[in-house]
Amino acid sequence: MMLAQRYPKAFDGIIAAAPALNIIPLLASLFHAQAVMNTLGEYPPNCEFEAIRTAAIAACDELDGVKDSIISIPELCSFDPFTVVGQPANCGNSSSNVISNATATVANATWYGVSDRRGKKIYPGYAFDAPLPATAGTDCQASDTCLTTAAWLLGAQFFQLFVEKNATFDWSAITAERLPDYMYAGQQQWDSIINTNDADLSDFKEAGGKLLTWHGIADDLIPSGGSTQYYDRVAALDADVDEYYRLFLAPGLHHCAGGPGPAPVNNALQQLVAWVENGTAPDTLPAVGTQPVNGTVLSRDLCPYPLVSVYQGGAATDASSYSCVDAESV
Repeated sequence: MMLAQRYPKAFDGIIAAAPALNIIPLLASLFHAQAVMNTLGEYPPNCEFEAIRTAAIAACDELDGVKDSIISIPELCSFDPFTVVGQPANCGNSSSNVISNATATVANATWYGVSDRRGKKIYPGYAFDAPLPATAGTDCQASDTCLTTAAWLLGAQFFQLFVEKNATFDWSAITAERLPDYMYAGQQQWDSIINTNDADLSDFKEAGGKLLTWHGIADDLIPSGGSTQYYDRVAALDADVDEYYRLFLAPGLHHCAGGPGPAPVNNALQQLVAWVENGTAPDTLPAVGTQPVNGTVLSRDLCPYPLVSVYQGGAATDASSYSCVDAESV
C-alpha cells in the first residue's frame, strides 16, 4: 500500500493482502487489550476470551442466512459481552471456570477500537469472531510461560523501543488512559517514515495502476476495519475508486490464513494481470477453505466491498449458493 501511496509509478498492479494501514494506530490496537488489563490489574486466561468469542459467534452466525460458525455480515452483528458474564468458560484445570467481568471489559474494548486523546474513535476494533487470545496477551511481566510471539507484543515493543527508546521500559505502565498519549507520540515521531494512511491515490490512478486488496474479516492481527476505513476515505475523495482499487473481504478468515472461512486461491494474481493488461476488473475473488471441525471443503466468491455475501439456498459449502448484495438490503 505504501508503494501505491508514495511510489505510484513503481508498479502497474499491486496485490495487498491484509495490509497494515494507518500503522501507528494499528500498533496501539495491538496493545489495546493489554492496556485495558493493565488498568484493571487483571489478566484473564485465554479460555475466558474464547468463551466470549464463541458466544458472539452463536449470536451473529446466521445473519447471512446459514449457520457455519462464520460472521459474514459484521455490520449487522450486535453482541454485549456483559450478558454472558458468569457463564461457563470451559477452562479445564484452570482456576477460572466462568467468564469474568474483567474479560467482558477487555473484549468490549477490543471490539470497539482505539480512540485519540480527545476520546474520538480513530481506529476500528477487531471482529466479534476474531480469536481474542491473539490480541489480549497475558501478564508477561510475571509469567514464565508468556508467548513472546503474541500479536500484542508488537505494540508493546513499539512503545518501548521506538517511543520511550528504552529497552528496559516497563510497558505494564501503559494503561488504557495513557495509550492515546503514546499513540500520539508515535505518530509525531514516525508517521513521516512508516505511515501508510494517505487516501489520495490520484497519482496512482493517473499512472494507470490497479490495486487489488483482500482482508479476512476475522483477522486476529490486523482488524479488517482498517482496510474498509481506508477504502471509504479513498472513495470519499474519488467516486470512481472502483476503476483502480478494489477491496474484497473474506468472512471467517484469520490473518491471511486459518479459521473457518475461505481464503483467495492462487488465481488472484491472474485476475490482477487481466485487470492491468486487458482492463478486466475482478467482480468477485474466488476463495476456498476447510472447516476446522469436520474438514469439509467450502468455496465462496468474495464480494467487492461494500457488498456482502448472503446465502441464497443450496449447499452451504458451495460458492454458487451465495450472492453479493448491499448490506442495507439484508
